[in-house]
Amino acid sequence: MLVDLAVVFSAAFSPDGRFVLSAGTEAAARLWDRTTGALIRTLVGSPAGTMVAAFSTDGRRVLTTVGLPNPSARLWNVETGEVERDFRWSGSWPSSAALSKDGLRVAAGAQDSRIRVYDAGTGGLLRTMVGQGWISRLALLLISRRRSAGRLRFSVGHRTAGSASSAGPEWGRFGPSVY
Repeated sequence: MLVDLAVVFSAAFSPDGRFVLSAGTEAAARLWDRTTGALIRTLVGSPAGTMVAAFSTDGRRVLTTVGLPNPSARLWNVETGEVERDFRWSGSWPSSAALSKDGLRVAAGAQDSRIRVYDAGTGGLLRTMVGQGWISRLALLLISRRRSAGRLRFSVGHRTAGSASSAGPEWGRFGPSVY
């Protein structure tokens, strides 16, 4: 694997171990063959780079972020390299993103202290949570098979900061509570 003078912020193995996805200061995320090191696909995002590289649990889709001037999280089809969905917002650099294990939700954290939760199928914004500090890491956990149930864990400033549940009143606004 050769990455041209880029800083890699994120790398992920595909669930079957065949591929590695890398993302960083380049305008594109790159999909590599883990065994040979050959470049399989380039997923072009933004000249400003990307902070996230993540696979869906079935390995058929990948999630990346796109920097300014049009910040978003993008869901890509691994086989075709095409964007399936673009989850956009305005004005703040994306710093983290996560895809739920069931593939139904995408959460994106940004430097504006907001976590935006989207429906992965429609691209619709479901909720925006306002916190304190740069959201540096996210994880979406499936608690129930009900579409509305779930739990979000997040980190601020590289430390675990809290969680929010879709069933609880704190889903819309959170503080630095420890879980």
